Amino acid sequence: MSNIQKKISELFEYRRLPWMLEQEFDQIDSRRKFLNVLKDLQYVIFLYDKQLESSWELDHDLLSIKWKDIELSLSQLLGPEERLQDYLSEIQIYAENEMRMRQGFLLSDIAIETFYYYKSCDVRLMRRLILERACSEDEAKERLADWRLYDLVAEVNDDVMDLEEDVDTFNGNRFLHGMRYGEVRSTHQEYLRFLGGCRTKVWEQINRREGHFDIHQKTLEEIKVLEALIPRKIELMSTLADQFDKS
Repeated sequence: MSNIQKKISELFEYRRLPWMLEQEFDQIDSRRKFLNVLKDLQYVIFLYDKQLESSWELDHDLLSIKWKDIELSLSQLLGPEERLQDYLSEIQIYAENEMRMRQGFLLSDIAIETFYYYKSCDVRLMRRLILERACSEDEAKERLADWRLYDLVAEVNDDVMDLEEDVDTFNGNRFLHGMRYGEVRSTHQEYLRFLGGCRTKVWEQINRREGHFDIHQKTLEEIKVLEALIPRKIELMSTLADQFDKS
């Protein structure tokens, strides 16, 4: 198994995509086949993202080739599909945000919920494809919303967990950007406020008996872990203060 394939398996497990397939499809063979198809799509998305992060000077011709690979993979999954751009528009928006870093744009200037909504675009695409195969389009949209808060929190976790790794890359890590180009204390407070707001929204949904209770419980668990992890990561990164040179 390649490093990218390993990352995809870890991503799918963490985001509970195999569990989601179990909820939607009774036949084990159908689940396995569709899971492998989704992993193939995620693979070409990862290759595009890896190319985007590999160099400050972007090779737009190569990026265009890898984007075509994503379109081809998705079109094979959807069949004759005239709405290909609709399925890929959020990935395109997130890629444009990363490209804008090259012009001095700060990711921390994007509202935190907006940023992580678009950063979770690839996982949301996988969820959409699962749900649209299992139920009507309207029902799929409604049930996709059950995962919104979980995916936002999970994306924050990815940024926090990858903090040291992303110091030497061109990854769109908003948490890192907030500390590097802003203030560590204000970044810390911003993220804790955001997580607290997510917790409030989850409990409101639970009290109204909206959405899937198991997803809500997992979201609350992730928030608790992150609230303890963020201060530890900030303390660790304080030992690498030279990485935050603003000059």
